[in-house]
Amino acid sequence: MRETKLNVFYYPGAELAQTTLKKAMLLFDELHITDQPAFTFNRGHCGFIGVKSSLRGFETLFREHGFPVYVHTAPSGLVDERGGFYEDISADVNDLQFLRGFQRGLETSETFRQIHVAHGEYGENGNQDEVAQKLITVDLDSALKLHGSPMALFEDLSVPTMGFSSHLECCKNLIFQAIGCSAKLNLALNLSASIGIIPLADAPPFRDLLGAKYGRAINRLSMKDNEIPLTDLSFAIFDEIVPAERLKNWISRA
Repeated sequence: MRETKLNVFYYPGAELAQTTLKKAMLLFDELHITDQPAFTFNRGHCGFIGVKSSLRGFETLFREHGFPVYVHTAPSGLVDERGGFYEDISADVNDLQFLRGFQRGLETSETFRQIHVAHGEYGENGNQDEVAQKLITVDLDSALKLHGSPMALFEDLSVPTMGFSSHLECCKNLIFQAIGCSAKLNLALNLSASIGIIPLADAPPFRDLLGAKYGRAINRLSMKDNEIPLTDLSFAIFDEIVPAERLKNWISRA
């Protein structure tokens, strides 16, 4: 019997599949989840709609039967462009390894695709499968030629955010969806760093996106003979996940 509790935070969305819930009950000691965050972005003139998790009505029931489930209120509001959270998202989305990993996830994982492209009819653009196909097949390299970075395209107000009528619009739509994914991932990492719970996702693409963040940390190291001391690597990854300035602010409030 293990002595250390394994408490996990499911971050891909406000809902999780029954199979994921059942596996969590078998493998872990606590499950944490948040409502769907409602974020808005000034530069993109767009945002995400907040939704309460349906698990809110079952927290007490799960606890009474021996499996603690906690639904947290998600942060919401304007994402400050001067703040670290916007910088974290920008670093992810401007990393083409992260962005291509997101696009590849839409193609290879049905679970991942359903999280980011909701079931329904999208007018003249067809259903969720046809919309997903537009995002999967968009050529990022050609769409980004006129912009210095993916975030520069996102912040270009002359290109509609949710449109599909042009190659550029499809690319911006893909970037917008990746921004939402990055926001949830960074929330999970920050929460995990602050209270010590482990991020949990049920689709392999999330692992690849997290790997892209770790990859940036590794690439920033000054390597000699391709040898990386474990302590240096650990601190580099920690700096990528929790910026020093944020850690200072947390210490000053303690």
